[in-house]
Amino acid sequence: MVITHNLTAMNISRNFSVLTRQNEKTTEKLSSGYRINRAADDAAGLSMSEKMRWLIRGLKQASENAQDGISLIQTADGALEETQQIIQRMNELSVKAGNDTLSAEDTDAIQQEIDQLLTEIDRIASTTEFNTVKLLDGSLDDNKALGSNSARFRSEAFNGEEDAQNSESMVSFYSYTTSSIPEGGSTVAHNTQLANTLEKQIVPQIVTNIMNHYSAFSSLNGSEIGIGLRLYRQNSNTLAYVSAAYQEQNDGGAVKGSKTYQLGVNLNHLQFQSDGSLTAKSRKELEATIAHEMVHAFMAEATTNGMLGGDRFPLWFVEGMAQTAAGDGGWISSLSATSSDAAIRNFLSKIGPGYSPSDSEANYGAGYLADMYLGYMAGEGVSMEARITDGLNKIMNTVIGGSSLDKAIALHTKYKGLNDFSNKVRDDTQAYQFVRDLIAATGSGRGGLVTGDLTATDLAADTDLTGVDLFRLDKTHERVKNIYSGDYVILSGGGAHKSPPPPGTYPGGGMGSGGPGRSGGIFIQTGTDAADKIKISIAAATTADLGLTGINVNTTESAGWAIESCKLALRRVSENRSTLGACQNRLEHTIASLDNTVENTQASESLIRDTDMANEMVAHSCRQIIMKAVYPLLAQANQSSQNVLALLS
Repeated sequence: MVITHNLTAMNISRNFSVLTRQNEKTTEKLSSGYRINRAADDAAGLSMSEKMRWLIRGLKQASENAQDGISLIQTADGALEETQQIIQRMNELSVKAGNDTLSAEDTDAIQQEIDQLLTEIDRIASTTEFNTVKLLDGSLDDNKALGSNSARFRSEAFNGEEDAQNSESMVSFYSYTTSSIPEGGSTVAHNTQLANTLEKQIVPQIVTNIMNHYSAFSSLNGSEIGIGLRLYRQNSNTLAYVSAAYQEQNDGGAVKGSKTYQLGVNLNHLQFQSDGSLTAKSRKELEATIAHEMVHAFMAEATTNGMLGGDRFPLWFVEGMAQTAAGDGGWISSLSATSSDAAIRNFLSKIGPGYSPSDSEANYGAGYLADMYLGYMAGEGVSMEARITDGLNKIMNTVIGGSSLDKAIALHTKYKGLNDFSNKVRDDTQAYQFVRDLIAATGSGRGGLVTGDLTATDLAADTDLTGVDLFRLDKTHERVKNIYSGDYVILSGGGAHKSPPPPGTYPGGGMGSGGPGRSGGIFIQTGTDAADKIKISIAAATTADLGLTGINVNTTESAGWAIESCKLALRRVSENRSTLGACQNRLEHTIASLDNTVENTQASESLIRDTDMANEMVAHSCRQIIMKAVYPLLAQANQSSQNVLALLS
């Protein structure tokens, strides 16, 4: 018998220690409710559990965010409801004022109430807010196209050549006939040959080529729009420009509107032959410049949101679009078909962070490449020319339909929108290869699309072309005022609306998708990924945006205009409320989906992390019984060594 080591007691003691440690862990699990209290309990399970907790907490907050969005919408909807009631009252008063049985004093009293109601609409628009965020003042207006077939643009001279009248216009998406009135001084008399060439050849040929290749402008088919000619000499970098201006006028008591166009050509940049005709080089340069400028004119007629001045479109896109027609013109001469990725990246960076609208190379060079790449991504076609043209027409059709450029890019390219494109295209390796392929395809040509051939250097046929009424050149007057035809309702503030618009024919509809920040809407974070956002866009509801500014009911005729204006304004507010209601319904579904996901994810996380109380209690009880048995066993093991003493007695 060995007494130096009591192995039986040691074995019992070791098992007792194991049971004690296990019981301690069981007690910890029972007291905390968690199966995993530290990473050592279940390393893999802890990682899975923490990931699920991250998701659960994020989704819970996203659900609260969506509820905040609903509260914001309800605040805006309540204000718009009151605006609707005001417009209904204004319509009622306008109908009343249209009755010839009223005296002048009666109509004055009606006008006073209307003036007060107009003031209240603007007050509601300027003061309605949610958590200090203005809702109806236009700061959350996606593109100021409230589902109507009209949109505003700011009138100004292109290329900064002349300051046109600083006003706003509403541009119809439908073709129309105008009556044209020559204005301004006479065109320089001793340049008759050049004027004839511009009138009969260059301008109609360029206009026709634009219409043939830019199908997005097809809505202008059949329109009769005049443009004046100004020939001048000036020491500047401008070879040619197009300017446009809008103004209101009274015609027999009715408010009508007009647009004035002018094509300017700087003679100092032209070279003439002995017979007075242009040299071949000068003619090609002039045709390219006029092609560029006439695209601006087309945009002014067809597109929405300030394409003229770029106040809703970056200038690099505006000028780049014009460059796509006429070609590069030397702005990207620093690049070649073998340029390195770094060189192309540096060039495309000009439209990214830090972009300056005063950077000509960014606007005309990088803008040209960016717009051509957008067309390439969006388009289809066998040749590069056909594919780019098809894509640009898709983008422009979306914009003409009333959507923002941001939405057009997201809809037709791999990029999420305007900011995403301008910030990331510099790191797009596919863009690098596209630039090299474009330069290779262009060769020694201009790289323009107006002829359907990137290699072309001559953009217009040197022959007479008759029967082109769109942008018909008046060679004897510097400006042509185009007066809207009788089927236009000219609203106050310079807004024109073709009346009546056919039901269900509003191009684009909705409010689209805005630009950066809150200027194009407000985003609700509805998920745990950065891209999980829902955009709420609330159209401006000021009297100017609703076309109600300056309503006058002092005559039965003006009362008729007021009735029409109220009808259109009511429609716009209703469309705005309808869009907001649809967005609220979407958010309610979002909340239901988020809450369901949270519940199911919580159940999964609980299976991993939480203690099964029943199992742990059973295990704990078993160990307690065993531990109670250990004490007498240990005593017996210790007693066995005492038997040795009996041998000594």
